[in-house]
Amino acid sequence: YDARRAGEIEHRTWDVDEDEMVGSDNHKASKNLSDMFSPPQYLFVGPFQAARQAAKDSKRWMLVNIQSDGDFACHALNRDVWKDEMVESLVQSGFIFWQQSDKSEEAKTYIERYQVNSFPHIAFLDPRTSRKCWSKEGWSMENPVTAETFMEAAVDFCDRNSFERPPAAPRSRASSGSMGGPTLERGGDKEEDEALQMALRASMEDGPSVLPPAPPTAASSAAPAAPLPPAPTAEESIYSKFTTMTVPPPPPNSGSKINFRLCSSKVVRTFEPNTQLAVIFAFVAQEEGADGKEFELRAGYPPKVLDPHGKVSIEELKLAGETVTMRWKD
Repeated sequence: YDARRAGEIEHRTWDVDEDEMVGSDNHKASKNLSDMFSPPQYLFVGPFQAARQAAKDSKRWMLVNIQSDGDFACHALNRDVWKDEMVESLVQSGFIFWQQSDKSEEAKTYIERYQVNSFPHIAFLDPRTSRKCWSKEGWSMENPVTAETFMEAAVDFCDRNSFERPPAAPRSRASSGSMGGPTLERGGDKEEDEALQMALRASMEDGPSVLPPAPPTAASSAAPAAPLPPAPTAEESIYSKFTTMTVPPPPPNSGSKINFRLCSSKVVRTFEPNTQLAVIFAFVAQEEGADGKEFELRAGYPPKVLDPHGKVSIEELKLAGETVTMRWKD
């Protein structure tokens, strides 16, 4: 009897422990799933106008994301795009990120004003005028929103726009935006038009007047004699050296990862933190097949041109996790 009783007690104890273990595992799995799809930690918390003011004060663009709670693609953005390391770095340096559910009152106002038709909705706004400069709506297997396509659009936008220049004049609404390039639109009301006109007037008052160029004369329009080929400059010489410079292989363990946006492709490469900037130029020249042709590299926000003669390391330049964009020189 004692042995049978002890066996029953042991059996019940095992059942309880097993149930508790299963419940604990389910709780952990649920929490991990919730964390995976939760919004990023670097969102601006507050109303639209407060986010706009923060963007103006910090001279950063506004990134708007309106999500629908019932749409899985919206939650997938949190997991696959907004939590990507390089996306997070770019957004934090160049944007004020305002994300809302389509059920919030602030989002309803935004949806009506900017005529949002589908979700997820992503847009770049100029905080000086509230003008919508680029947008992407919806998600499909043929044209998904990925970390790579968002980075391409965001880097291109930051490269083409600057707070050092006056706001762009309104343009008529173009076709639906895609991650391949910016779609310029206007966001639409009297307040925005007045703000834009004020910004344009201020820029004209601050900037120097420029006289139009004089019309060409008969002498100036005559075909000039063919010039002699110029002697190689120091710039040409260093770009030729980049094509033969030794580029060390990626480190076997950890290192500084850089996302390269070349003229013909996109590459992610890891380097030792003490790698000199010249090696980065050599890597790009050889990867792109520059063959001595001059190019420039830009990084950071606002994008700054890197000096091919610079004797600094990528650690000193803080290029780890950044996007480096290549452009051919004219």
